[in-house]
Order: sequence, then C-alpha cells, then structure tokens
Amino acid sequence: MPPGRYTLKLTVDGHSSTQTVTVRNDPRSPATLMALRAQDSLLVRISHAMHVAFGGAQQGVTLRTALTAATRGMAASETAAEMAGALVATIDSLTEESPSSSFRSLNSTFARQLTAQDNGDMVPTQAEPAPSC
Repeated sequence: MPPGRYTLKLTVDGHSSTQTVTVRNDPRSPATLMALRAQDSLLVRISHAMHVAFGGAQQGVTLRTALTAATRGMAASETAAEMAGALVATIDSLTEESPSSSFRSLNSTFARQLTAQDNGDMVPTQAEPAPSC
C-alpha cells in the first residue's frame, strides 16, 4: 500500500466504526511515491494472477470429478473411454503440483514473486513484466 491517507472501516455485529489513518513510507527506503505506486500496481496484478491460477486448479478438480462420475459404469465404446481417460490425464497434468505448467505450480511461482516484489520497495524493472490473465 503506497503512502497516503486511508479510511479504515470495521464492522462487528452490525456496528461500524471508521477512522482515517496516514501511511508513511519507511524512512530507510529510497523509493519514491511513483515507484511505490508502480510496485503496488504490480503486486495487485500478481495477486490477481494467483487467484486465477488457483481458480483454474479448482475448476480442473471439479471437472475431473464430474467426468469420472459421468463415465463410471457407462457402457461406452472403447474410443469414448480412451478419450475420457486422455482428458482426465490432461486435467491431472494441469492440477497436480509437479508439472511446471500446472495451475498449482503457477500459483506457487506467483506467490514467490509477490513476496519478492513486496520486499523490494522499488519500481519493477522492464525484465519483470506483470502477469496478464
């Protein structure tokens, strides 16, 4: 969160309280307000990419479960069974932890990038393009 004035709102059991706070930059940081805003923008985009990757993994698991249930006990042709098996294998490759292109591994990569960027207090370099989803 870049330095600035923010209004906080807390609601508990239907009762709300608001207060304005001022966030100041770490005095040890050489980062300018412009750099901090650029960094915050990148952090928001990385966070969004993490949510998209996690959602993809969840959808894959849901699809695999539905496909497995739909084909269980079905007197399908050998070709249909092979196609269903291939689709399940593809879904597994996208939702498992090990493949580098899986949704879970992408989520982990984005989490590491989020941590690295959050600790940086500097403008993102051109070599660190924002994820696009």
